[in-house]
Amino acid sequence: MLTARGAGKVTGLEINPQMADMAQRSVKLNGLESRIQVINTDFRQLKGALPPGRWDVVVSNPPYRPVGQGLINPIDTVAAARHEVTATLADVVQAARYLVKYRGRFAMIHIPERMVEILSVMHQAGLEPKRLRLVYPAADKKPNLVLIEGVRGGRPGLDVLAPLVIYGQNGDYTPEIMAYYPQQRK
Repeated sequence: MLTARGAGKVTGLEINPQMADMAQRSVKLNGLESRIQVINTDFRQLKGALPPGRWDVVVSNPPYRPVGQGLINPIDTVAAARHEVTATLADVVQAARYLVKYRGRFAMIHIPERMVEILSVMHQAGLEPKRLRLVYPAADKKPNLVLIEGVRGGRPGLDVLAPLVIYGQNGDYTPEIMAYYPQQRK
């Protein structure tokens, strides 16, 4: 999606070798090798592996639950995707801070129940929260996701955007969601 929206080059970091391989095969299948690079690495060990402060934007979809909260899936790869088995929220934010350039942006999707912690950790890391948007599965449901964007070295001031609703009353995607998938438009 990033390359479809104009991103020049994308570097993906993935700790799981199987997921990194799957991502690399997807890149090749879509003919995007010249624009997307997938690196199988632990982002907690970036110093020396990647240069600091070089990226305009860092995007993350980290595990949502701390270890000890809820049942951990017995399949290691699923457990690491859902729970902070390999990295904490603070680890994710610190890696983003290391990678993103001054005035660069960090965007993350997470769960609303951890919003206060997320905002605090980002602020402490020097990634000032600037935009926040709650995501609702339907207009009559509680939000189940939050989109947060911070700016490295940004000044305080958070803009809370209008809600993003996924499904309309008829169960179809809302027009806003459909706008993200132009190939699906009729």
